[in-house]
Amino acid sequence: MGAGPLIAIIHHNRPDLTDLAVYSLRAHTPAPYRLLLIDNASGDDLACLAPDELAVNQRPRQFAHNCNLALERAGGARVVLLNNDVFLPSGWLEGLLGGLDLGHGVVGGVSNFELPLDLELAGERVRLGAQGDRKDVHGRWEELAGVLGAYNRAGAGRPPLLKNSVSFYAVAISRAAQRQVGRLDQRFVHGYEDLDYCLRTWLAGLSVAAAPNAFVVHFGGRSTPGAGPEELAYRDRHNLAWLRERYPLPLRRKLARIWSGHGLGEEGRLLWSRIDRRWEWLRSREGSLPTAPAPARRPAMTIIPGGVAGALPI
Repeated sequence: MGAGPLIAIIHHNRPDLTDLAVYSLRAHTPAPYRLLLIDNASGDDLACLAPDELAVNQRPRQFAHNCNLALERAGGARVVLLNNDVFLPSGWLEGLLGGLDLGHGVVGGVSNFELPLDLELAGERVRLGAQGDRKDVHGRWEELAGVLGAYNRAGAGRPPLLKNSVSFYAVAISRAAQRQVGRLDQRFVHGYEDLDYCLRTWLAGLSVAAAPNAFVVHFGGRSTPGAGPEELAYRDRHNLAWLRERYPLPLRRKLARIWSGHGLGEEGRLLWSRIDRRWEWLRSREGSLPTAPAPARRPAMTIIPGGVAGALPI
């Protein structure tokens, strides 16, 4: 049996979600793999979840820093990065790694955010949609795992779809990308670091794709509560200023040529258009945005391993 990937789950709060993510990983993911839990200064007891490796930050760190910790610990293995607010049915890992086997540098999963599904659970029609639209599946995890596992198996022959970028809630990073692209840029603040990594992947001569047979449930934003419109605007102002500096017009044109060769030219144009429109809106509100976000705080919580049979307080 060969060495498997390093799978890293980043935990900051919501230990109930982390418990569910680890439970679904153990139940539906064949070995070999190494599980790294990264505790982002939560104060929770993650050792009871029995990870292969546990890294504990003494103070909260940015998302990019925690992803880089996983890349640094890879030891030559392929790396899979997961948010803690995901549920993993069978086939998800095979879908991601299959995309890497085809030569892609970065391969993302697909979730209910990008692809809402109408499912049948025990004869009942359930809409698995975006955030806040999944109360009917709480406590029915094995039913859900069976249906979504069959969905992933049915798509096993479908090739990954080339994308300008993918979100890093569930993503696999190849050895080639680790060598040629390196680490995530820690100057971004909770946003756009995954987009930046994907852009650098394309510029490094590698490709980015989404695996249609790597469907996962993504609860979306549940592990980082309290980010209201003002804080999000602050983050965007900081991140977009840096993104626009990193990608001046000559680099954008280079990316456009690369993407056009892969049938992604229009998607790329729309990407930059959305970024520029958001930047102009933020500039129009200069003086009305906070100068720094207020840190969110919460008490530490106790994890009960395997305590996922009931409904989660999503």
